[in-house]
Amino acid sequence: MGGAHTCTVPVLLVRADGSVGLRMGEATTTPGLFVVADCPACARPAAAARHVHRRWRVQTIFGYLVGDLSLTSRRDVHAAAAALGGLEVDWTDARLAVDHEAEARVSAEAILSRWGLTRAVA
Repeated sequence: MGGAHTCTVPVLLVRADGSVGLRMGEATTTPGLFVVADCPACARPAAAARHVHRRWRVQTIFGYLVGDLSLTSRRDVHAAAAALGGLEVDWTDARLAVDHEAEARVSAEAILSRWGLTRAVA
């Protein structure tokens, strides 16, 4: 078999308008963090033809967005997720969006700023 196999799983997606849906996300090396393509064609999988994803997001399986949508490289977004694994944060915790420490937020922002994700919400 050629190429690396990417493990995908259904993850919650919280959209900008506040609605929630499911989208396939790629598992990362950091437990609880996933990479999800964010483009209009992905929102309508039945109507979408094969396309190239232009924006990526790092999020938890519960839809908690860990950075903004500015990353255009799949490799970079996976690298950012791997770097976040060095923090003492339980990314599998469903309460993370409402119950987080300020120190963890500052650390996550510092890590994500390497990739231009300066609006981190971790």
